[in-house]
Amino acid sequence: MAGKSEEAELSSLLTVAEQAIARAIHEAGIDAEVAAAACAALAGEYTAAAAKAQGLPLAPLLSEAKRALVRRARRRSAPFRAGASKIMP
Repeated sequence: MAGKSEEAELSSLLTVAEQAIARAIHEAGIDAEVAAAACAALAGEYTAAAAKAQGLPLAPLLSEAKRALVRRARRRSAPFRAGASKIMP
């Protein structure tokens, strides 16, 4: 049961972080393309830091980060094709 509790806590933290980043990007008036590039760069840097801190090889963590990015992009692409204009709800 602790695993599900930890997953829920991580999910909550991720949501808070995503909202804070989206808010900062919106408030700064940064274009989506620039925001995407900046977020990708930060994701790579933080993935490398996490790998080093945990003593893990970088390549598998970067591969998982890429898979997560692709999954999110595919899930979010349908509303954009339908004409939605907001990045985050």
